[in-house]
Amino acid sequence: MKITESLIKKTLMTVLMTILIAAIIASAIPKTLAQTQTGPVSREYILTGIRDDSLALTKVASGDIYFHGFRLLPSLVLQYQNNPNVQLLPNPNGGYYSFLYNPVPMSITGVFNPFEYREFRYATNFLIDRNYFVQGILSGGGLPMVTSVEASSPDYIYIAPYIDSLNIHFDEAYAFKIMSSVLIAHGAVQQGGNWYYNGQPITVKFFIRTDDPVRYNFGIWFQNELTKFGLNVEPIYGDLFKAFALIYGSDPKELGWHIYTEGWGASAFTKYSDVNPVQMYAPFFGYMPGYQVSGWWNYANATLDKIGNE
Repeated sequence: MKITESLIKKTLMTVLMTILIAAIIASAIPKTLAQTQTGPVSREYILTGIRDDSLALTKVASGDIYFHGFRLLPSLVLQYQNNPNVQLLPNPNGGYYSFLYNPVPMSITGVFNPFEYREFRYATNFLIDRNYFVQGILSGGGLPMVTSVEASSPDYIYIAPYIDSLNIHFDEAYAFKIMSSVLIAHGAVQQGGNWYYNGQPITVKFFIRTDDPVRYNFGIWFQNELTKFGLNVEPIYGDLFKAFALIYGSDPKELGWHIYTEGWGASAFTKYSDVNPVQMYAPFFGYMPGYQVSGWWNYANATLDKIGNE
């Protein structure tokens, strides 16, 4: 199947973080090079794939490469912000991080899937330590989010009372309690600290991006939380291209994955977030698992589709 732009931009939001220091790195041409090299405008550009951001920045600072186009860990931003050979280009519009869940039901696959149940998915909101994400991984370079509408959006004032009433915060014990009640209600049992269904361990496949240190670090953290809860977590490590093929290029009912460390880059300045909630939640828009591909299993929610089309 051809992977199109509409298949790339998908999500089922449970946690979002906005990144204020998402940066593109460009080198300032060393003065000696700028003075000695003259001639016509370059007609050839050499592109090199470097997955190690620290290595890439070393090459930028030395003049071996002139542009590194990827966001950075705040620790690297702090390390290079005063380097005369490196120019940091911050993205003022930021971006988001989220977890995408595959909620395909057991009635379709014959395999127990805890993320089938809305109550289980919602409970993980309390299992995600957004403050640790911001302070521990981003070094303070972000803000916690529990909805796809940013607190800076003019729309946020209309939903803030409802969002505040949910009191979503990190509470591991509370999350485990709700998640356990959901699993027990649907026939799962816990033995020796691990969860089973029909005698088989409940296994979830977690795709963790390795080409983004932010997603990798928080993915490992969340994997540990799910393991501590008693799920058998099978990690899948890969880069953007592997993620496109597996997450967005396969039918959810194949159960090739259950969780994905998704990321979003803000691409436009808009006064109101009219499209944002529809894109992030309403199935008809084509960004939910299944992606409205004919013949695939598709996440359905008639209420969200009705509201989104009004």
